Amino acid sequence: MDDSSFFTELIYIICRLFRYFIDFLVFCIELRFCIAWFLNINPYFEPFLSLWAFTTPFIWFGKGIYPRFFGVQFAPIMNYKLLSYVQKSLDRVVESIRASKTEGFFVSDSNLDKLHLLKIEDILPVSLHLNFFDNFS
Repeated sequence: MDDSSFFTELIYIICRLFRYFIDFLVFCIELRFCIAWFLNINPYFEPFLSLWAFTTPFIWFGKGIYPRFFGVQFAPIMNYKLLSYVQKSLDRVVESIRASKTEGFFVSDSNLDKLHLLKIEDILPVSLHLNFFDNFS
Protein backbone atom coordinates (compact mmCIF):
# COMPACT_ATOMS: atom_id res chain seq x y z
CA MET A 1 0.00 0.00 0.00
CA ASP A 2 1.55 3.28 -1.04
CA ASP A 3 1.31 6.56 0.84
CA SER A 4 -1.17 8.21 -1.53
CA SER A 5 -3.75 5.44 -1.14
CA PHE A 6 -3.24 5.47 2.64
CA PHE A 7 -3.88 9.21 2.85
CA THR A 8 -6.80 8.94 0.45
CA GLU A 9 -8.32 6.23 2.63
CA LEU A 10 -7.65 8.30 5.77
CA ILE A 11 -9.31 11.39 4.27
CA TYR A 12 -12.24 9.23 3.14
CA ILE A 13 -12.74 7.82 6.64
CA ILE A 14 -12.45 11.24 8.30
CA CYS A 15 -14.91 12.78 5.83
CA ARG A 16 -17.40 9.96 6.39
CA LEU A 17 -17.16 10.27 10.18
CA PHE A 18 -17.58 14.04 9.99
CA ARG A 19 -20.49 13.55 7.61
CA TYR A 20 -22.19 11.18 10.08
CA PHE A 21 -21.68 13.73 12.84
CA ILE A 22 -23.19 16.49 10.69
CA ASP A 23 -26.14 14.21 9.80
CA PHE A 24 -26.72 13.50 13.49
CA LEU A 25 -26.43 17.20 14.32
CA VAL A 26 -28.91 18.21 11.61
CA PHE A 27 -31.32 15.55 12.90
CA CYS A 28 -30.98 16.89 16.47
CA ILE A 29 -31.52 20.47 15.33
CA GLU A 30 -34.62 19.50 13.34
CA LEU A 31 -35.91 17.60 16.36
CA ARG A 32 -35.31 20.65 18.54
CA PHE A 33 -37.18 22.89 16.10
CA CYS A 34 -40.12 20.47 16.06
CA ILE A 35 -40.19 20.25 19.87
CA ALA A 36 -40.02 24.03 20.19
CA TRP A 37 -43.25 24.35 18.18
CA PHE A 38 -45.20 22.45 20.85
CA LEU A 39 -45.88 24.73 23.78
CA ASN A 40 -46.78 21.98 26.25
CA ILE A 41 -43.27 20.39 26.22
CA ASN A 42 -40.92 21.73 28.86
CA PRO A 43 -37.36 21.64 27.45
CA TYR A 44 -35.76 21.97 30.88
CA PHE A 45 -36.21 18.32 31.84
CA GLU A 46 -34.39 15.27 30.47
CA PRO A 47 -34.04 14.14 27.67
CA PHE A 48 -34.85 17.54 26.18
CA LEU A 49 -32.32 19.30 28.39
CA SER A 50 -29.48 17.26 26.85
CA LEU A 51 -30.83 17.98 23.37
CA TRP A 52 -30.95 21.71 24.12
CA ALA A 53 -27.44 21.67 25.63
CA PHE A 54 -26.06 19.83 22.58
CA THR A 55 -27.68 21.98 19.92
CA THR A 56 -27.53 25.46 21.48
CA PRO A 57 -23.90 26.23 20.51
CA PHE A 58 -24.60 25.32 16.89
CA ILE A 59 -27.87 27.20 16.67
CA TRP A 60 -26.70 30.44 18.30
CA PHE A 61 -23.22 30.53 16.75
CA GLY A 62 -22.61 33.98 15.27
CA LYS A 63 -25.59 35.56 17.00
CA GLY A 64 -23.89 38.95 17.00
CA ILE A 65 -22.75 38.69 13.38
CA TYR A 66 -26.12 38.16 11.70
CA PRO A 67 -28.35 41.24 11.67
CA ARG A 68 -31.82 41.38 13.16
CA PHE A 69 -34.71 42.43 10.96
CA PHE A 70 -37.91 43.58 12.66
CA GLY A 71 -36.85 41.84 15.88
CA VAL A 72 -36.31 38.45 14.26
CA GLN A 73 -32.97 36.73 14.90
CA PHE A 74 -31.73 34.94 11.78
CA ALA A 75 -28.81 33.11 13.41
CA PRO A 76 -30.61 29.71 13.73
CA ILE A 77 -31.80 29.81 10.12
CA MET A 78 -28.42 30.85 8.73
CA ASN A 79 -26.55 28.28 10.82
CA TYR A 80 -28.94 25.54 9.72
CA LYS A 81 -28.39 26.50 6.07
CA LEU A 82 -24.62 26.57 6.68
CA LEU A 83 -24.77 23.06 8.15
CA SER A 84 -26.79 21.81 5.19
CA TYR A 85 -24.21 23.35 2.83
CA VAL A 86 -21.37 21.60 4.71
CA GLN A 87 -23.39 18.37 4.60
CA LYS A 88 -23.81 18.58 0.82
CA SER A 89 -20.13 19.44 0.34
CA LEU A 90 -19.07 16.43 2.39
CA ASP A 91 -21.44 14.25 0.37
CA ARG A 92 -19.72 15.39 -2.83
CA VAL A 93 -16.24 14.76 -1.37
CA VAL A 94 -17.18 11.29 -0.11
CA GLU A 95 -18.82 10.36 -3.42
CA SER A 96 -15.85 11.56 -5.46
CA ILE A 97 -13.40 9.60 -3.30
CA ARG A 98 -15.64 6.52 -3.49
CA ALA A 99 -15.84 6.86 -7.28
CA SER A 100 -12.06 7.15 -7.58
CA LYS A 101 -11.60 4.13 -5.31
CA THR A 102 -13.98 1.91 -7.29
CA GLU A 103 -12.85 3.13 -10.71
CA GLY A 104 -10.72 0.03 -11.35
CA PHE A 105 -13.50 -2.39 -10.39
CA PHE A 106 -15.84 -1.68 -13.29
CA VAL A 107 -16.10 -4.27 -16.06
CA SER A 108 -14.95 -2.97 -19.41
CA ASP A 109 -16.37 -4.10 -22.76
CA SER A 110 -13.21 -6.03 -23.60
CA ASN A 111 -13.50 -8.11 -20.43
CA LEU A 112 -17.23 -8.65 -20.78
CA ASP A 113 -16.88 -11.57 -23.20
CA LYS A 114 -14.54 -13.37 -20.76
CA LEU A 115 -17.20 -13.41 -18.05
CA HIS A 116 -19.55 -16.37 -17.90
CA LEU A 117 -22.98 -14.78 -17.60
CA LEU A 118 -26.14 -16.82 -17.28
CA LYS A 119 -28.62 -16.64 -20.10
CA ILE A 120 -32.37 -16.97 -19.78
CA GLU A 121 -32.20 -20.35 -21.54
CA ASP A 122 -30.00 -21.66 -18.73
CA ILE A 123 -32.48 -20.63 -16.06
CA LEU A 124 -35.93 -21.25 -17.54
CA PRO A 125 -37.12 -24.27 -19.50
CA VAL A 126 -37.28 -23.67 -23.24
CA SER A 127 -41.06 -23.91 -23.48
CA LEU A 128 -41.64 -21.45 -20.64
CA HIS A 129 -39.43 -18.64 -21.91
CA LEU A 130 -40.71 -19.05 -25.49
CA ASN A 131 -44.31 -18.69 -24.31
CA PHE A 132 -43.40 -15.73 -22.11
CA PHE A 133 -41.78 -13.75 -24.92
CA ASP A 134 -44.56 -14.56 -27.37
CA ASN A 135 -47.00 -12.57 -25.24
CA PHE A 136 -45.08 -9.34 -25.86
CA SER A 137 -44.84 -9.49 -29.64
